[in-house]
Amino acid sequence: MNVVEIKSSFLLIWGIFLGNFALRVVSNGPLGIPGTTQTISGYDTELGNDPICWSSYAAATGDVGIPFPNGELVQNFSLANEVNLASSCPNGTWLEAMAPPEFLNPDFRPRTLEWYSYTIKGAVDLDELSGLQIVSDEGSRISIGLVACDSTRAGFCSPFVHEQANIRENNEMEQHGSTLFAKKRITGDRHGGTHVHAPAVLIDADSSLRQVQFEVQVPIIINEPGTFFVIGTLQFFMGNDEGEPRWRYDVANALTLEQGERLITYQVPAKILKVSTPVRIVSFVVVGLAASIILFLLIQLSMHYRSQVLKISQAPFLVVFLLASFLATVSSLLFDPQNNWMCLLAYPVVFTSLQLMFAVTLGRLWRINAVVSPLLRNRLQRGKSKKSVQALIPACCPSRRTNIRREINHKKVTLIVALCSLPQIVLQLLSMLLQPSEKAIEFNPDESIGRCVCDDGVKAKQSIAFYAMLVLFLLILVLLVMAHSARQLPSLLNESSVIFGVTGTSALLAILGFAVIAITDDPTISPDVSYLVHIILVLSMTLNSSIRIMMPKLKMVWSGQAVMVSQLVADHNQSLIDSALRTNPKSLMHNVTGLEMNSANSDPTSSFQKSWTRGGMSQTLPSGVSHDDATESQNQESLRPEEFTLLEDIIEKQESIAENHQLLSDSSSKKSVSSQEEWIKHAEEKAESVNVTTATTSKPSPGTDQVKVKFQGDKRQRKKCSNGSSSSTKFLIREGEAPSRRLTLMMLDLHDELNLITNQITSGLEVPRDKWESVRKNTEQLDEMFSLVRFDWESQTSQCEVENGNDDSE
Repeated sequence: MNVVEIKSSFLLIWGIFLGNFALRVVSNGPLGIPGTTQTISGYDTELGNDPICWSSYAAATGDVGIPFPNGELVQNFSLANEVNLASSCPNGTWLEAMAPPEFLNPDFRPRTLEWYSYTIKGAVDLDELSGLQIVSDEGSRISIGLVACDSTRAGFCSPFVHEQANIRENNEMEQHGSTLFAKKRITGDRHGGTHVHAPAVLIDADSSLRQVQFEVQVPIIINEPGTFFVIGTLQFFMGNDEGEPRWRYDVANALTLEQGERLITYQVPAKILKVSTPVRIVSFVVVGLAASIILFLLIQLSMHYRSQVLKISQAPFLVVFLLASFLATVSSLLFDPQNNWMCLLAYPVVFTSLQLMFAVTLGRLWRINAVVSPLLRNRLQRGKSKKSVQALIPACCPSRRTNIRREINHKKVTLIVALCSLPQIVLQLLSMLLQPSEKAIEFNPDESIGRCVCDDGVKAKQSIAFYAMLVLFLLILVLLVMAHSARQLPSLLNESSVIFGVTGTSALLAILGFAVIAITDDPTISPDVSYLVHIILVLSMTLNSSIRIMMPKLKMVWSGQAVMVSQLVADHNQSLIDSALRTNPKSLMHNVTGLEMNSANSDPTSSFQKSWTRGGMSQTLPSGVSHDDATESQNQESLRPEEFTLLEDIIEKQESIAENHQLLSDSSSKKSVSSQEEWIKHAEEKAESVNVTTATTSKPSPGTDQVKVKFQGDKRQRKKCSNGSSSSTKFLIREGEAPSRRLTLMMLDLHDELNLITNQITSGLEVPRDKWESVRKNTEQLDEMFSLVRFDWESQTSQCEVENGNDDSE
């Protein structure tokens, strides 16, 4: 056999050996290739799960051995020679290390400066080792530990990195006088800049059992962030019966792969952003000041509760309005989520209070709009043709005159307030019961920064609180639309216009505020912004509304200024009564008094000239009515100021009288036309000398403010011109009284047109021809009307007829 054949045979045999070895290694899983790894399937191999075992034999004396101190089990131990690394641990000896259960959560972030407990369990078969006893300086004990090696500095992580760091630091101190890395000072610091080791857990082992099993929790804290390769360690010494250690055994294993990655990344504790103390102090001061102002308004309201101004302004509803405003203002401090109770109560209390506050405002505005608006609507909608048709209706087609307004009393306003508030109350109760809001921490993606928030645990589309907020916005929107349509209606202290301004401001600030909140809804942005915006939003609704609605009324109460009922009201209702009288006075007289035209009192007008006064209000009654009959009639239709807390109450009662008169006249419309015409002619002649007094207030009762309520135009008179010329109608204007309805409406028409043209001119727009023509026409008509105006404080140059300026009956 030559050399070539020998070499070929050798290569064949070697190839077969390697193939069989590779198959065996692949079948076992880890690739423990000799020469590339130290073990067959330890954690130093790919996907290896087995522990790694080391053994060290003690030197005969410390002088000849290598110092290898432990410090926990045996203080003085010297190696006889090098440490032996076994390719695999002896049978019966195993070790497993498991990370804390919370680490299995993908969203969990281990934090520095926090203790976490790792689980280490294993067993030792003493018979498979040297057969000696477990010994230590303090009896039969073993040490279980945990080592977290810095993945970028430590190299291979083993139980000996601790000894390696000690040796390296000693050498550095001898050579350079300092160490490369800072010295470890407290538990959790890096030792030698390469690893962190947990305090050892020492347990007693009964060597007589020969099988030692254990499972312990090893806590560890890491003070600086980084990525670590964590291993569990087991160390014990074995010796003779005298307790002299002869062997040292070290066992280590990495975290099991079934739990995920073996590398553990520790992050610094998340920076939790909270409302800063200065901002909290400022918010307390601002909210306290706002609450004090609202409380002052509430106290003043209670002190002047019986004032006629506040009665007209619906004092009971103003009390509810201010209480809700006060509660919402104080509760705005709950938007700082310091605990679960603040989160649970913040939105329900604030939103319910705001809903009630705006519901009261809506109810009061509804009453103003429903009662007063037709006075101007009739004026704007009527034309000459319509006026002519209406003049023919009583003569040809008698029917009941329909009241163009709805009557809204306190009960109806209360019902409106309840209906508007009930949805918010129900939704907030459901939210508190089904989706309670709790304090939580919202983190950024890497969970390095977070802030405290109130969270109900559901998405916005599924959150009941979200729909409760939409209900509040819907109420504000409805109130804004309604206030816009009623902003020019006549009301006490121009309240409808004030409500429109307040609601518009609240809606605008709400939109801007929630836009800011949405933009700043990020864990990295300070919660001071969101907290202050919430408080500003609430105060802009509560304080702004309370001051602008209440202060004009209280100023009027404090100054004792007189309350005037608009002539639009007086003239409008007087026109309704006059129209009913002129349509069929005989029927009116018969139905009211039970008297016929041929009764003893044959004067058709004298029956309306006997007036009686009750409760400070003058009323005209037919002459055939007794005082008892009058009392009974007045209980149904009379105007008694002490029963009215609203300006609109008086309007509705007067409308009711006129409407009843119209109904009575319609019921007897089949009477002869000639008798009606004679009666009307005679009534008009006698009415020229009648001094019609609509209403004035009696002297205020003790305990009430000296505020007078009276209908304007109560002293106007009719007179014949002394020179015998044709009578000319004039409008009498007195100090402290508003002009007549006809003159006021004419001025209002011209005001609207002038305002429109002025805005177009200042905006750089062209004014159409028809607008100029309309303004000139209305100006001429107003000029003609002012030619008939006489001021009461001027000297009378002629004695002419003075009428009340009512054009509705013409």
